[in-house]
Amino acid sequence: MPGLNKPEESAAKPSPKAEARRSRPPLALLVLVTATAPAALHILVPSLPLLATVFDAPAARVQLVLTLFLAGIAIGQLVYGPVSDRFGRRPVLIAGLVLFVVDTGLCGLAWTTRCRRTTERARRSAR
Repeated sequence: MPGLNKPEESAAKPSPKAEARRSRPPLALLVLVTATAPAALHILVPSLPLLATVFDAPAARVQLVLTLFLAGIAIGQLVYGPVSDRFGRRPVLIAGLVLFVVDTGLCGLAWTTRCRRTTERARRSAR
């Protein structure tokens, strides 16, 4: 009969509401991803005077960090759009988050490595 569905067919096909619920990312994840750039900016701006002191650089040169940060965000948007159109938003977002976490770890090690090198040079010159 054309109007009746077989029980096997209707049980195997999930409802559109269930599909939408399953594919929806958690709200907390979306909030964290969206807040990453503004949080980084709010961490960066108050630290500019300290960066000038630590690196013994003029304020104008240290403020280039802010310019480069904003340029990086802008260029990232230009790259992210076409790449996410090609591969989908989820894989590109995951790859971007992995890159962000790895780069953040490298930034944390950069200060340690610089301090280690400076300390080794000071020890050599003291001998």
